[in-house]
Amino acid sequence: PYSTKEAAAASIEAAAEAVAPGGEIVLVSGTRIVRETILYLAGNLTIRGETGDFNDAIIDGNAACVPVRLSSGQTLANLTVTNGKSTTTGDRTAGIDNVGGTVTNCHITANVAAGNGVRGAGIFNDGGIVVDCLIDGNQSPTASNGHYSSIGLYQCGSAALADRCIITNNIAAGTYSNRNGIENLVGIGATIRGGVLRNSIVAFNAGGTLTANTYPADAGWKPETDEDREA
Repeated sequence: PYSTKEAAAASIEAAAEAVAPGGEIVLVSGTRIVRETILYLAGNLTIRGETGDFNDAIIDGNAACVPVRLSSGQTLANLTVTNGKSTTTGDRTAGIDNVGGTVTNCHITANVAAGNGVRGAGIFNDGGIVVDCLIDGNQSPTASNGHYSSIGLYQCGSAALADRCIITNNIAAGTYSNRNGIENLVGIGATIRGGVLRNSIVAFNAGGTLTANTYPADAGWKPETDEDREA
């Protein structure tokens, strides 16, 4: 029903509901504010910016949701995804949750994961493809006793690929305890649990304060040495 610019859908959500499997949603330049997650759909689907410049078409999560979730056969291209937010403990991401889809030529920036246990505030790539993307300025700003991990990219799944990406200036601020040992202390810019990261730059990502708190005996971890305390 939205075959011309003149008859275009009023929102991405409306277009996503109407598009047939294998179809395409093209975003003209401008900012689209979404208040709930889009593209959490079955079937093949592409959503892309019209001009090919990711600065022109922007998906803004309104500091209220994870803006985009992709599944196998779905593609996001030529877009900026920003201002996503998740406050749910253990949520996977604040920006893009990619389970087997493809993210290409996108800018993933200024997404905020405030819940403990976040994995990839910018993008969680589970068996998907992330290529030619800039992942920067994502944050985990206030979590206490949480995971100090993967604020830019978290990747898992044997088929996952991140290629020709720049991952920089992502920040895990606040104070974090290392009660669960090294699991809490993995890479802030990128953590690769599966698949391949190649031909990419990961630099100038930063962390906040680490503490070695004392926990009850049944907590399962306590600092044993000075080295542990300084990890």
